[in-house]
Amino acid sequence: MKFALKFVGVSLALLIAVALLGVVLVVLRIEESPGPAPLSTERFTEQHSAAIAKTEAWLSDAQAETGLPSIGLAVGVGGMVVWAGAVGYVDVDSGIAATPQHRYRVGSVAKAFTAVAMGKLVQDGRLEFDDDYHDWVPEFPEKQGPFSLRQLASHLAGVRHYHSGLAGFMEQYRQTQYDSVSAALELVADDPLAFPPGTAFQYSSYGYNLLSVALERAADISYLELMQRSVFEPFAMDSTQPDYQDRPVANVAVPYLVWDDVIIRQLPANNSYKWAGGGFLSTPTDLVRFGNGLLQNAWLTNDIRDQLWQPQKLADGADNPQNYALGFRVGSADGRRVVNHGGGSVGGASFLLIFPEEQVVVAYATNSTAMTLRRNLRAETFEIAAWFMPPAT
Repeated sequence: MKFALKFVGVSLALLIAVALLGVVLVVLRIEESPGPAPLSTERFTEQHSAAIAKTEAWLSDAQAETGLPSIGLAVGVGGMVVWAGAVGYVDVDSGIAATPQHRYRVGSVAKAFTAVAMGKLVQDGRLEFDDDYHDWVPEFPEKQGPFSLRQLASHLAGVRHYHSGLAGFMEQYRQTQYDSVSAALELVADDPLAFPPGTAFQYSSYGYNLLSVALERAADISYLELMQRSVFEPFAMDSTQPDYQDRPVANVAVPYLVWDDVIIRQLPANNSYKWAGGGFLSTPTDLVRFGNGLLQNAWLTNDIRDQLWQPQKLADGADNPQNYALGFRVGSADGRRVVNHGGGSVGGASFLLIFPEEQVVVAYATNSTAMTLRRNLRAETFEIAAWFMPPAT
C-alpha cells in the first residue's frame, strides 16, 4: 500500500512537472538574431579618443563572444559623461537595434539608489541611520531582536533573501501587483530572522523592502515619489523609472535568457514586489550620472556620502564578508579605492563601478539573464576604467 501511494505521488509530481514544462515552452520563444550586431554610440568630448576607441572595440567584441542580445555601456570622467554606446538588439525578434537611450532592468543597483535617498533624509534631519526599525514601522511583527535602518541597508539585520530552488523561481517570476511598498512586507512578515541582528551578514533584497517603508514614512511621501525627488531628478537621471508591468514604457529592452548560443524571451515578471532592492529600469548613461553626482557632492555632503561608503562591521568587530557599506560595496583595485554595486534580475544584468579619487565611473547593462557566460564582464569593467584614468604623476 505504501509503495502504491509513493508511486502515485511520484507519478503525480511527474505529470505536474511535464505540465509546467509545457506551459513554459508555450510562453517562451527561442529567437534568432537578425544579423551582425550594430553599434550605436554617443561621444560628449574630444578628449580620451584612444580610450574611447578601445572601449568601442571591447563592446562589440564582448557582445559577439558572449552572445548576449545587447550590451549598453557608458563612461564618466571628472563629473562628465564622456561616452556612451550600445551594441546588439533590444528586441531580437523585431530586429530593433540597441541605442544608448534604451532602458534595462538594473536589478540590485536599485539598492544604491535607495541608500542615497536614505542618506538625504539623514542629511535633512528626517531620520537617523541607527533608528530602530519598529520606531518607523511599529506594525511589522517583532522578531528575535531589534534591528536598525543601518543594519537593513548593510544586510546585517537577518532578513531573508529569496528562497532557493523552485520556491525562489516562483518568487522572482511572481505576477502579483503591489500598489505600495508596505503591502509587499507580507512576503517576509511571518519569517524569522536568519540570525540575531548584527551578528552575521546575509544579502537580502527583502531587507530593502523593509527599509523603503521606513523611508517613505520619514519623507511623508510614497517611496517611488521619494526616489524621483531625492535621486532621479537631482542626479539628472531622466531615463530611470520603476519597472511597471501594468503600463507601457518607451525604449525598454526586451528581457531574455541566454543559454550558450540560445536566446529565449523571458517569462513575465512583476517587479513591484521589490522596488527598493531591484525594481528599476535605467540606462548606463543614467548610472554614470548617478556615480558622477555622488563624486561631485552637489546633493549629499561629504560626510553623508562617506558614511554610505563606509563598510559595516559585525557586532563583534569583524568585517562583513562582502565589505558591504550602505547600499554599496567598497574595495580596492591596484591600490585604488573602488565603490560598486551589481545587479541581476529576470532578463537583465548591470554593474556600476566608481573610482572616487580618480573621478572615473563606468556602468554597463544587458537585457539578459545569462545561464552561462564566456567572459567576466564585471572584471573587465575595471580594465575599461583604467583606460580613462588620469596619467600617473
